[in-house]
Amino acid sequence: MAAVMATLLKSKPEGPNKFAIILSDMARQLSAMDRYERRALSRRKFAIRAFDEAVSGAKIARIEMQQMLVYTTILAEQNQIKRPRFSMGARFAVRGGGRQTRKRRL
Repeated sequence: MAAVMATLLKSKPEGPNKFAIILSDMARQLSAMDRYERRALSRRKFAIRAFDEAVSGAKIARIEMQQMLVYTTILAEQNQIKRPRFSMGARFAVRGGGRQTRKRRL
């Protein structure tokens, strides 16, 4: 019995046994890394969604501004109203619902 124990203690694991021992030793670290990667992926997804929303909102505001310019130009040509003076780079923009809001600076 003592000879068998001495042999087992002196032998080094090889092949699949060695791999299993390494994985069991590192299981805690690997699970922590997995949680970190999942949280990082989630943060990236939210950032991409927020960016896409901001870009689409800017496009909609620009289209609304262009439509308003076209409409006021047509009315001005018909001498019904005086054409307002503002540019696409104005500091204030009219958003949906006619609410005037200050543009954010990045």
